[in-house]
Order: sequence, then C-alpha cells, then structure tokens
Amino acid sequence: MRCSKIMISVTTLLGFALIASSSAKAVEPQAAFVVSDGWVSFTLTRDDKPVPDAVVRVYDEQGRMFGEGETGSEGRGEFPLPRGNLFRVEIKIGDRTADMIPLTKVEDRVVPSTVLLSFGLAPCCRFETKATGYGTIRQGTPADATLIPPSIWVKAGGGIILTLLGAAVIVTACRSNRTVPKETE
Repeated sequence: MRCSKIMISVTTLLGFALIASSSAKAVEPQAAFVVSDGWVSFTLTRDDKPVPDAVVRVYDEQGRMFGEGETGSEGRGEFPLPRGNLFRVEIKIGDRTADMIPLTKVEDRVVPSTVLLSFGLAPCCRFETKATGYGTIRQGTPADATLIPPSIWVKAGGGIILTLLGAAVIVTACRSNRTVPKETE
C-alpha cells in the first residue's frame, strides 16, 4: 500500500513538472499580412497583444532592401507591394532578429498570410556576418545547414515515456521489497 502511494505521488509530481515546463514558455510573436490597393499591411502580436517598435525590413526578389520601418504602438505597419512574385520580410524585436519570412504574391494576397516568427531556426534565412574594411556584408548559410527543433509533441512524448519508466522503476522496487510470509507447518 505504501509503495502505491509513493508511485502515485511521484507520477503526479512528474506530470505537473512536465505540464509546467511546457506551458511556461512564452509564445513567439506572430505576423499577419494583408494586401490592399497595392500595399501590404501587417500586424505583429504576441499573446494577442500588439508588439510596438519592431524594426521591419523588406527585401525584393533580388535580395535588395526595398524598405525599412517600425511598427506603431498597435503593432501595425504597411509598405508598398514590391515588384516580382517573391519578397522577404525581416523583423527585429528588441535585440532579437527573427528568421526572414519569404512571402509570395498570389493574385491579390500574399502567402503565407500569417506566420509564427522563429529565431535562428530556419536554415534558409539565417545569416552569418562577415566583417570587411568598408562595413558589414551579410552572406547566407549553406543550404544543407539544417536545424529542426523538436516539436512540443516530441517533448511531451519524451516526458510521458520518462514518467512511465520512472513509475515502472518504483513498482519494481516496491515488489522486490515485499516480504513473502513463511509457511508454517
């Protein structure tokens, strides 16, 4: 009886620790894009609250800077739709620069229209900085440089497996500690 109470307590504590660790992480910002009358309007939010004063840079198909600005107090901004079918948006929030967002023009909209920002995860969009005597040149990383973060489901599955293994160890320890009554003649 005592071992089952210990097992339930340990399993419950491990479960709460897993839930707390997965839900404690702050949600990354999200950008939403809408095209209207040749302009791209965007909204930057985190936890459904606007992200003000983010620096936004837009690059055309050839990788040239097309425009630069900041989000307002409501986390919004806009820029003219660049020529061509593809352009990239870079967003810097405080001292963190998000991976570039590749946007494609499709008829009267851009795809994707909503993006969860990532920071240093997209191999297509990371840059290494190379110092020169005249300033800084940014060069792309090799295409084979991949870094795929584990999803929340992989983390949760790992936590569940570790919890079950811990419970199995406790049960095994409890069973080995039981004393077998002696038979009387």
